[in-house]
Amino acid sequence: MYRESTALYEQQFEGEGFEWMIVNDYDNCVLAYLRKGKAAGDVMLVVLNMTPVPREQYPVGIPLGGVWEEVLNSDHPRYYGSGVINTGPLQAAKQFYNGREYTLSLRIPPLGVTILKPVTA
Repeated sequence: MYRESTALYEQQFEGEGFEWMIVNDYDNCVLAYLRKGKAAGDVMLVVLNMTPVPREQYPVGIPLGGVWEEVLNSDHPRYYGSGVINTGPLQAAKQFYNGREYTLSLRIPPLGVTILKPVTA
């Protein structure tokens, strides 16, 4: 996945390649950030849950609308996880949240990470 995802490495040593989405949710212990490639829309959303409690319908404010897909989830059964995953395409809602124009509602695995990217047409 790393070799095929330019958002993860193209700007890894530049400030433009990273943007915090969630850094202050102390109650839920959730962190989220974007990794960005050089091309517009070349982004990946990384969301981490640092507790053993799954987060259902967790809102994440994002700067891009459209359809997103989960490309990695550490809780997937193929990795011997409990199966708290996001299935199918996820439509970003045009809803201002946490300083961002769009919102994704996600299932965030316990003590895990989910990585998503926009679906290209």
